[in-house]
Amino acid sequence: MNEQRSLFGEPAKTHPPGGHYRGKTDRRFQDYHYTWPADYWYIDLDGVEVCQRCRQPLILYEVSRDVEKPTSILANIGERAALHAVLIIVPNGGVEFDDSTPVQWAWIVEDGVAHRGMRTWNRGTLGDWRAEVDSVRAEHKETHR
Repeated sequence: MNEQRSLFGEPAKTHPPGGHYRGKTDRRFQDYHYTWPADYWYIDLDGVEVCQRCRQPLILYEVSRDVEKPTSILANIGERAALHAVLIIVPNGGVEFDDSTPVQWAWIVEDGVAHRGMRTWNRGTLGDWRAEVDSVRAEHKETHR
């Protein structure tokens, strides 16, 4: 049996008890939000990277297979929170994720400043992506000194 892995290759954390509904991800709240007034949306982010030492958020993640994925709300949140935000495009199908997995990514917000308009796509592997994120982490670690 294959061990589940996170986006960066580490073993995936298990969900807390009750985190799944009948063997599937629990979507009851996401489904419930459709009963809200039509002029409000429920938007979910795929991830927030947080420093374990100081508990500060570093990067907002949206992961998709769609290069046309809208990111204006991600940009607004990243800018208002002064965080990095990124859209990562992953392959379709049953691809195993490791450092050699091909991906594309576009920074939507860097250093709290949104990139509006055309996206600048980076192409590489998850290993390349990890190296880029390591620079964000290293910059943050300097704040601990």
